[in-house]
Amino acid sequence: MTIRPSALIVLALPVLFAPACSKSEEKPAVSAGASTTVAASAGASTTKPAGAATAGGEVTAEKNVFTPEKVKVKAGEGVKFTNKDTVKHEPTEGTPEKSVDGGFAFTVAGGANGTTPALKAGTHAFFCAIHESMKGEITVE
Repeated sequence: MTIRPSALIVLALPVLFAPACSKSEEKPAVSAGASTTVAASAGASTTKPAGAATAGGEVTAEKNVFTPEKVKVKAGEGVKFTNKDTVKHEPTEGTPEKSVDGGFAFTVAGGANGTTPALKAGTHAFFCAIHESMKGEITVE
């Protein structure tokens, strides 16, 4: 039995193009506290998780580093985290040794962004729960 090359191409086309044609979007999922999952979809650059505040400051995740490491915002504002990496990051309030109960924690897919809930006055340490060397601090006045 001989298989013609043109038959192989016809059989391979659905496999090659099926992922690009399918439209499955991950919906933000909220769990206990302020945990939120933020997923990037094709062409999406801004995602505002449930309970997110208006951003008063911005932190960028790029090359597994948060920049700037320190940001100031006003009470009641949040901080927008923009992920320029292709891997997901998980900004989490606290330190790798101890996250804050009820503090913010959400996952930001590569190429997406998310904003923390409104923050109260004080100093809020944060880190990436996936890449624990990524750390920073938010000062809320």
